[in-house]
Amino acid sequence: MYDLVILLSRYLFIFYIIFFVMQSVRIFLGESGMARVKPYLCYAYQKVTMVFMHLTAFIILAYNNGEYSFKAEGLVLCGAGLLFICIASWIWEKVYRYSNKLLWNTIIFFMDISIIMLYRLNPQIALRQAEWIGIGFILSLIIPLLMKLIKKPEKLRILYVVLMYILILLPFFAGREEYGSLNWISIGSVSFQPSEVVKFLFVFYLASKFKERFSIADVLGTGLVTLGIVGSMVYQKDLGGALIFFVVYVIMLYCATGRFFWLAGGFGLLIGAAFAAFKLFYHVKVRMQTWLDPWQDPSGGGYQVLQSVFAIASWGFLGRGLGRGIPQKIPVVERDFIFSAICEEFGSFFGICIIVLFITFFYMGIKIALRGRKSFNVGLALGFTVLISFQFFLIIGGVIKFIPLTGVTMPFISYGGTSVVVSILIAGILQWLNGDAEKEELEEAARLEEEERLLEEYENLSEEERNELDIIMSRRAGDSDEIEEIY
Repeated sequence: MYDLVILLSRYLFIFYIIFFVMQSVRIFLGESGMARVKPYLCYAYQKVTMVFMHLTAFIILAYNNGEYSFKAEGLVLCGAGLLFICIASWIWEKVYRYSNKLLWNTIIFFMDISIIMLYRLNPQIALRQAEWIGIGFILSLIIPLLMKLIKKPEKLRILYVVLMYILILLPFFAGREEYGSLNWISIGSVSFQPSEVVKFLFVFYLASKFKERFSIADVLGTGLVTLGIVGSMVYQKDLGGALIFFVVYVIMLYCATGRFFWLAGGFGLLIGAAFAAFKLFYHVKVRMQTWLDPWQDPSGGGYQVLQSVFAIASWGFLGRGLGRGIPQKIPVVERDFIFSAICEEFGSFFGICIIVLFITFFYMGIKIALRGRKSFNVGLALGFTVLISFQFFLIIGGVIKFIPLTGVTMPFISYGGTSVVVSILIAGILQWLNGDAEKEELEEAARLEEEERLLEEYENLSEEERNELDIIMSRRAGDSDEIEEIY
């Protein structure tokens, strides 16, 4: 009977994620005017879908087959997850005015997949991941208040640089090596990656320099700051992190200047740096050789990639079933290869839908950037969207052998305390930017409505009253021009 439940659940999980994606598509069609939809129903359907998927997964994972009982820790995590699904977005919507509900639902869906898959792999790390998600959730509630208190965050660029360099250099003095990279700091039983926090500050710094007239001095200044961070990451052997910093900088530089020269030159420099790294660093050469032909060393350097490809390709669209795969065969599966484990047990079609949802995240982030009225807000939205999207591309490309492995985590889904907290904070910043843009649009609409009302009243005035009003308005306009000249 238990095996039959797992067999049937494969179809349920595919249905859940297809239905969730369909609601996202319907919302986009409604926003574009291509279909008549009720967005609030789509959001509600997505929440119900998450509840059913969560319950289905934990009924399977928490059940003790043959003992007719459930694991206590599984029931606790199931209940905590249901509570989070039901109230998290409601609390977020109260704190973030005019927030994007679809973005909240998508992020919660990712984090629920994370908890389900991590509990399947190792219940202890799933509990720790849930704790970090809770910490990230609480910290995200402070963002609107913090951004309100800091009137001009774009003026703090010196502070961003100082904090970035303190954090990025800290591992050289008090760090430890893990998985071949010297980018971890341990404080008691807690470990974190300073580079994850630096990503957050890095986008704030670049956005503070994001303006209409981007001079050569700005290019040189931001380039030197970026070079120092990238160089430190390379020396720490965190090539994936270094690549993320560099690509975010190049894309933001291109968008700030509008000159294709910087985009082409940046990626040309990237190709040259990759070639130099291949010649200078042994571990880079090994990764390149493994990527080109993992069968040269199937039990050594090529083992991870081969196991990942086998896991994704072996069980087709529906997967083997939750709890029936062997994802533990892949080293570091909970961090670098969690996508492979998802595809093995939920099916490759489920994995494709996750990719689609990340594409919708990218679309929503770019849309928030385009709505921004201030150059700083535009830079923040663009930088954070590129950062999350490119990191996702790197991990997916690595596990399917499209590009060499870089050792980065999948945002919102892979195990990692610092990574998931920073990802949630990035989502909070995007929501704050969305709310700020929405507020400005509503204020502008109210101003235009007021101008139309005044114009109608103006037409009903006598000629003498009109002349007096024109004189008053021209004086005000003159005062405004004088104020602008002063500034």
